[in-house]
Amino acid sequence: MPLPESDIKELLSFAYMRAIAARAGFRVNHPYPDRQHDDLHIDACGRFEEGGWKGASLDFQVRATTTIPLEADGEFGFQIERALYDDLRDDRRIVHLLLAVFIMPRESDRWLSISDSELITRHFAYWCHIKGAPPIETATRVVHVKRANILTAASLTALMQIAARREEIGDAL
Repeated sequence: MPLPESDIKELLSFAYMRAIAARAGFRVNHPYPDRQHDDLHIDACGRFEEGGWKGASLDFQVRATTTIPLEADGEFGFQIERALYDDLRDDRRIVHLLLAVFIMPRESDRWLSISDSELITRHFAYWCHIKGAPPIETATRVVHVKRANILTAASLTALMQIAARREEIGDAL
């Protein structure tokens, strides 16, 4: 029996994250059990950069969606539950926890294409960092994700450089 569509979306979003991390030269681990909304732990082996710390790492909560239009400008809203919001905003974490939102086409037959010359995953992920955000009383919260925050090997490397220097990650690079 095939997996439900929600599981397939999750697995493809993890594959995207693993692919960009591999391209950047980083290791990816899947913490189990996931108790702190850290789906993926990505780390740089050894000393990452001159003056940086050994073992620089980032944690990601990864979500996949087919409901965000690619055409919108500036930013988009993404609704998350309060428990995730609280973990993302927690300023006591040593390792940065970021939200990755993987946007996929509505048509499932376009999610992945494979031929003898290429492997295409559609579309891509954005990152969001809300550490230190104010608490909420509601069951859910819409977080605002900047369109400029596309997760690529280059942007992941830039985020890892910030982590290696033990600096705070803002809401944009």
